[in-house]
Amino acid sequence: MQALQINGDTATNHLSKAIQYRTISDAAYYDEIAFTSFQAFLKEAFPDVFNNFEAINMGNHSLLLKWNGSNQNLKPVLFLGHIDVVPVEEVSRDLWQEDPFKGLIKGGFVWGRGAIDDKSTVIGLLEAATALIEQGFEPARSVYFAFGEDEEVGGINGAMKMAKYFRDQNISFEAIADEGTFLTKNIVPGISEKPVALIGISEKGYLSVELSCNLEGGHSSMPATETAVSVIAKAVTDLNNNPFPNRICGPVKGFIEYMGPEMPFAQKLAFSNASLLEQLIFNAYSKTGSGSAMIHTTMATTILEGGIKDNVIPGQAKATINMRILSGETIETSIAHLKKTIGDDRVEIKIIDGAANPSAVSNYESEAFASLGMAVKDVYPDALITPFLMLGATDSRHYEGLSENIYKFMPVLFESEDLARFHGVNERISIENYKKAIQIYGQCIVRWCGKTQ
Repeated sequence: MQALQINGDTATNHLSKAIQYRTISDAAYYDEIAFTSFQAFLKEAFPDVFNNFEAINMGNHSLLLKWNGSNQNLKPVLFLGHIDVVPVEEVSRDLWQEDPFKGLIKGGFVWGRGAIDDKSTVIGLLEAATALIEQGFEPARSVYFAFGEDEEVGGINGAMKMAKYFRDQNISFEAIADEGTFLTKNIVPGISEKPVALIGISEKGYLSVELSCNLEGGHSSMPATETAVSVIAKAVTDLNNNPFPNRICGPVKGFIEYMGPEMPFAQKLAFSNASLLEQLIFNAYSKTGSGSAMIHTTMATTILEGGIKDNVIPGQAKATINMRILSGETIETSIAHLKKTIGDDRVEIKIIDGAANPSAVSNYESEAFASLGMAVKDVYPDALITPFLMLGATDSRHYEGLSENIYKFMPVLFESEDLARFHGVNERISIENYKKAIQIYGQCIVRWCGKTQ
């Protein structure tokens, strides 16, 4: 299928303008005017969309758009994005090569906060819809766009309310697409010549816990054999020394099935005999942090607290452990691992708000998955398509149960050096790759919605 024709210069300028609105959802940086102005900008920049889609304002500044299909007997499809961005901390501002909220177009890139996460998705979908409307495309299935306002802080006012709207209206979907994993080049070990589309079919769960211990304190000149600090220190050390066991979960199994035939001989041998050579796979994955995260529930100590003065033994010490739960495990089994490993009733384990179990695993043998892969290949003909495990969290977790086919995929090509730009310094997107992402969005709409059944 021929790739969608778009106006690349206009699309680039629209993304540049979008970045200039400081739609930061973090409460310490929140600017109401930035969000209202951004919505006004969308209506001005994309008149064809707002003339052909039904628009419903949700939450405070979230936006739900519906493009009615010609066959109301077909289940609709849903594309997700979010308009909010993370802040730029003052301590890192001097490290930026360009102003993070100027949206500068320079050197073949659009620079600024949100260029990747996630205004390229929001603007890219609107650009694709505009091009399709201009070329006379009429969807058979209805198409929804749901743009949340607070994905970066949990999605309570955005995704959660829009998902509730769909449930209240008894609307379910043939397929749902959100941001997530991406097109890669020179990132998947053993694959260097071809781009690889890592399509997220599940995301890990999220759990933060606070470990605390209360023991009698006192003067540091007369320390007890054990103190609250030493008990918490031992608990943290024991957890570091006793990680969760490695396991091949459903999304990783799918990755092995799809990518095994493309690997060099040694990996191909291991992948084709995964049940027999499981340890070889574990050894290969464990060499990097990202690879290790694919095969077990991770634990990271992120906060340590205890003491207010150098010569006073504190009566309380705390540690915060952040965990990303592998598909097939739960919050309950994760807590059980902590209790068993620590083995000390003096350590209290408290779950911090925001915990979530891993998402369901979407079908990677469905027509919807195949069509998404073909949309990628319409633009990148030599691309390899594979299911994958999403390590972070997205708004799509709030839409659980509304479709059996929920895919987390950002169709932008990235190399390893680009990964640190997510939420980091010098966020930017290649203009050429951004244009191709818009084309993939358009191709996906056509392939998911263009044929009457």
